[in-house]
Amino acid sequence: MTTVTLRRIEARDLDDWFALQDQAMADPFTRDGLAAEFDNHLSRPTGLFRKGELIAAFLGWLVVDELQIFQVATSANHRRQGLGRQLLTHVLRRARAGGATTATLEVRTSNAAAIALYVNLGFVIDGERKGFYPDGEDALLMRATLV
Repeated sequence: MTTVTLRRIEARDLDDWFALQDQAMADPFTRDGLAAEFDNHLSRPTGLFRKGELIAAFLGWLVVDELQIFQVATSANHRRQGLGRQLLTHVLRRARAGGATTATLEVRTSNAAAIALYVNLGFVIDGERKGFYPDGEDALLMRATLV
């Protein structure tokens, strides 16, 4: 299998990032919303690239000692290969090195694959937000201790 590269997503990757998350997520960010992340000092946009192609993306903010996770997306053609796990493991390690002691996220209650991944990486269910998503679906709140 071809090796992958992990690096910060940059402005030159915006079109690819937008396209990836648009096809991978039920509630994607707008193009302008993604572009704004490049100027946000809290933002940690990270991509996993294969042969220069963005195949998985992460978006989160490091706020003092908490990594707030907003997006983990893998392109449809590259799912079930452990890439989301590889990307998230890398980001969690970097956040820990940067002083984060916890990581938090929301996930659709119907997203069993993502929930299983998060649990496997040490996240626990910390609550629920009723009707959180635009279509009315509930979200599970999840938290991981990073120390």
